[in-house]
Amino acid sequence: MMFRNAVSGCLAVALASVAFTGIAQADAQHVRDSGPSVSAPAAKPVKGTVTSRLGVNVRQYPTSKSKVVGTYRYRQVIDLTCKKTNGQPVNGNRVWYKVNKPNGWVTAAYVKNHAAVPLCK
Repeated sequence: MMFRNAVSGCLAVALASVAFTGIAQADAQHVRDSGPSVSAPAAKPVKGTVTSRLGVNVRQYPTSKSKVVGTYRYRQVIDLTCKKTNGQPVNGNRVWYKVNKPNGWVTAAYVKNHAAVPLCK
């Protein structure tokens, strides 16, 4: 009889513990999902200067075979968002910079960056 009461008591404690854990997890889920998500601010673009006297084409993708979506003129200072280091080589340079105005890519072969440009994610 004492054994049965002890087992019943342990079972009641175990069930209460599971129920409480489920409620706590549900509350944690509710808190996690409520409110707007906050993300880190985007890094400021790095400045770069076009070095080619002919200017440089802005391409849709980091390859010279890609569609031209715009151009920058010689000595124009532009914003470089990030870089890709395994693009199609231009004059032996495989680096391409992401730009936003217009949205596309320029080869690093014709742009001198003013500071370190982060890798694109």
